[in-house]
Amino acid sequence: MPRKSPKPRANIPPEKLAKLKQALAAGNYLDASCLYAGVCLQTADRFVRNYQSNPDSLTPSQRATAQEIHEAMNSAEIRIVAQWQQHMPKNWLACAAFLERRSPERWARHRLLDPSNTINIGLSQSLSIDKNALVALASSLTPEQEQRLLSEFNPNPLPPSISSSPPPLP
Repeated sequence: MPRKSPKPRANIPPEKLAKLKQALAAGNYLDASCLYAGVCLQTADRFVRNYQSNPDSLTPSQRATAQEIHEAMNSAEIRIVAQWQQHMPKNWLACAAFLERRSPERWARHRLLDPSNTINIGLSQSLSIDKNALVALASSLTPEQEQRLLSEFNPNPLPPSISSSPPPLP
């Protein structure tokens, strides 16, 4: 049988509850909001957990407080999603981001690395890099940046007499 979370001992004072709801409605996490409002995180967390799992375990006053906290948490998400949707007609990226987060199994970008198109470089941990991405990165580097990168990742750099670039064509 799952362990029941203890009942909150007391209600949150109205002035602290108002500050807590304000912070939550602005989109802050519960821990930051509690710190801002001067409310014990464990107390607020118990209100929320008991409200979600067993609202009958709370007194009517505690249930009302928990409902206010819950509504404040939800109002931030509803407001932000509405603002996001306002940008969608003008910005296809907002549409893509919305769908990607709303239904990641259908719309998220699933980046798969082809093992035959990767190279491993020796670092303290194994790192797999896509060859195409590496070529694109290398083509954008200045010779000085390329030399610095090579010297940082290559424990045995080439002596200065040996050039890393191909010889000029005749």
